[in-house]
Amino acid sequence: MFGPICGRRDDLLRHAALSAVLLTALALVSFALPRALPGHPAETILFRLGVVPTPEAVRAFTEQAGLDRPLIAQFVAWIGRLAAGDWGQSLRGGEQVAAGLLERLPASLAIGAGGLALGAAMALALGFAAAAGNRPAESVSRGLAFFAQAVPAFVAGLAAIHVFGVELRWIRPFGGGPLERVLLPTALVALYSAGALARLVALETRRAMAMPFFVAARAKGLSLGAAVRGHAGPFGAIALLAALRVEAAWVVGGTAVVEVLFATPGISAWMVDAIGDRDWPVLQAYLLLVGLWLIAVEALSSMALTRLDPRRRP
Repeated sequence: MFGPICGRRDDLLRHAALSAVLLTALALVSFALPRALPGHPAETILFRLGVVPTPEAVRAFTEQAGLDRPLIAQFVAWIGRLAAGDWGQSLRGGEQVAAGLLERLPASLAIGAGGLALGAAMALALGFAAAAGNRPAESVSRGLAFFAQAVPAFVAGLAAIHVFGVELRWIRPFGGGPLERVLLPTALVALYSAGALARLVALETRRAMAMPFFVAARAKGLSLGAAVRGHAGPFGAIALLAALRVEAAWVVGGTAVVEVLFATPGISAWMVDAIGDRDWPVLQAYLLLVGLWLIAVEALSSMALTRLDPRRRP
């Protein structure tokens, strides 16, 4: 009677301990990586502001920003502020990091999460159609996969700006409204994700089509498309969910590239400026947010896989 309850309690404690360790490691990495960059914020920011970075000016800036304290004290203070909802201040302009993230996050989420979701939907449609013998879908998925491997994202972005902005004049490059700054970058991220994912979906769906249950479903009179969607399709969907964990990491870099190319006011573009300034609080927040994004995708895909795949259920 008490065995299942104790087992669930042990699982909860194990997951809580693992989450605490993972979040601590993420915070340590987010704190340490910006400080591993060459150069000091005081020197770079003073130079960009037109102030000669003399030793006295650097020392005054460092003391004012609290960067002269031991690293352990800085880390503990940062964690304490995070727990209170304070993500710190930008070293260059004094902007509250949390407010800056909230202002820029919607555009980045629309491009990253929207592009990933659109790419997954395209992959399912193309993968199922290719597995069912649709040659155009097979050719499109193969072409997208080859394109994503052969052409860097920034080259494709520049080509899109030239075609749609210069030749056709459908968009205003490096400005404009949501079409230029969100929709087109989202479409690029989706296209780069869809090809490889569609090939994976088609491969796993074809494997399921060779199993006896699929043959039996066809023998009962189901059409090929209906049998693929209802019986072999879940295997392709499971493979897609598993692959999204890896694809979510690529989407972070892809989002950064298209945000810079299309002048989108997102957090990735802010991060690029922060690297040049060695703005440690902004970089810390960005790395922490990216880590939380990857953890969230991992958790959501794991829950979905548990529901779809009976072999994963306890």
